[in-house]
Amino acid sequence: MGRRKALREKLDGVGVREKFRIRCYDGNFGFIRLEKKSKRYNAGNKTQCRVTAEKTKRILDGDIGWMAEDERALVRELYPRMQMGIYRPTVIVDYDREALAYAPGNVRVTFDRRIRGCQPQLFFSENLPSVPAISPDRVVMEVKYDDYLPDIVNRTLLTLKIKEQAFSKYAACRIMC
Repeated sequence: MGRRKALREKLDGVGVREKFRIRCYDGNFGFIRLEKKSKRYNAGNKTQCRVTAEKTKRILDGDIGWMAEDERALVRELYPRMQMGIYRPTVIVDYDREALAYAPGNVRVTFDRRIRGCQPQLFFSENLPSVPAISPDRVVMEVKYDDYLPDIVNRTLLTLKIKEQAFSKYAACRIMC
């Protein structure tokens, strides 16, 4: 297994897989989350909890002993996997996002631009020395919804001249970095 588990499973199209990530938005290190994304064929699930900048630095430095006694189940779940070397910080995925929402159906549409990656030790850098993962003129649009996609949204999407395909920002950045 080793350190390429999440990437290998994604590229191989494994139907049941999971990955952990540490996430912050717009360089706001006062609000950092640990997330676990699970995929069971077409259904996805995400669990998350907040972590401090200090705990994030410790994870990035490989100082994980504290995780075994943490009160948060998600942190404790990640701990043995990191201890065994199944998971470790591997890449920063950075991009510019424009997000739109439509309440009926809980529709979320995002447009991700300038997708780029760099080494995880640079997480707290103000100006990430990142590498483009895709052409700078490409935009990735993602549409998520809960129980149903309202007809007005579906019709609007059908009028766009877009190509539907699977795309992983994580995999693109891992390959480039």
